[in-house]
Amino acid sequence: MTQRRGDQVRIPPGATGLYRAVLVKSASMYSEIPSERPDIGNIMTHPDYLDGNPDLIKPKKLLNPVRASKSHQELHRELLMNHRR
Repeated sequence: MTQRRGDQVRIPPGATGLYRAVLVKSASMYSEIPSERPDIGNIMTHPDYLDGNPDLIKPKKLLNPVRASKSHQELHRELLMNHRR
């Protein structure tokens, strides 16, 4: 029979011919897939920017130019109004 002790493939009693072969093949494909995933912590490197080095450039959120100054806000508002017309 095509069953192995480690895999224990269950085949319906009425399965014959090509149908049986497909069942056995698909079951053996799943048995080859590793069931446990490797430990990701061992694979990934830890970032070195977490140590608080003062020489590093820290990212800052960019200022919105529309909200940066009153004159720019007014210009933007006027452009929007002219665009709507």
